[in-house]
Amino acid sequence: MKANKRQDYRVFETTNTAGEVRWEIKLGGADGDRVTTCRSLVEAERQAVELNLDPYYFDRKAQVVKTKSIVKED
Repeated sequence: MKANKRQDYRVFETTNTAGEVRWEIKLGGADGDRVTTCRSLVEAERQAVELNLDPYYFDRKAQVVKTKSIVKED
């Protein structure tokens, strides 16, 4: 299946214990595994699209930040 057609990661609206609306990105449907939680719908949808294109999106993002923070000494 083409990566742009994949819908493994989807956004679901939930509320936390304080009654605030949150959006969860889940793998495998409404009863699936929660991957992350966002405070804005726009951010949740953007992350879900990125995860559908590249399931290792968060891992690669963390690795880039880690490697860019290394200071080279002469």
